[in-house]
Formats: sequence, structure tokens, C-alpha cells
Amino acid sequence: MKFWAACDLRIDQGVFDTSGPVWKAQRKVSTQILRELGMGRNVLAVKIEEEVKEYIRVISESQGQPLDLAHLTQASVSNNICSIVLGKRFEIRE
Repeated sequence: MKFWAACDLRIDQGVFDTSGPVWKAQRKVSTQILRELGMGRNVLAVKIEEEVKEYIRVISESQGQPLDLAHLTQASVSNNICSIVLGKRFEIRE
């Protein structure tokens, strides 16, 4: 049994083989979703820049004391992902 038959999908209603009104509707919805996620704006760069500033702040506050950079980097990367996906970042605690 073919995959498409098992999923009960019509080939002319997919993403890759559409035209006309179906294509226009799909394009409109996908464009709206991408705009909500920040397409056309540099939201990702702003969030990354904020996290880099926090990363540098934590390093400067260590005042030359030993610091676990692996943990700090992992926390910073995780915060970037959370900030983008969830819209919330968490405080970095050593």
C-alpha cells in the first residue's frame, strides 16, 4: 500500500502540487504564520544579542574567579531557544 493511500490524502491537496485557490489559501496562512514568528523582522538577532549581553555580564561579575563556561554556554543557548520558542528566558544561576 502506498503511503499516500494509507494517509487518505489527495495528491492535489498537498503542499507541493497545488495551484489556484488552494495554493492562494495555503500561501496566505503560511505567510501569516511566518510573520507571527518574526519573518521580515530581525527578532532572532535581538534575542541573541540580549542573551550575549547577559553572558558577558555573568563573566564580568565573576571578577576573575573560576567559572564553568560549559554550563554558562549551555544555559545561554537554552535561554535563546526558550526565549524564541516560549517567549521567556530564565535567569542563569551558577
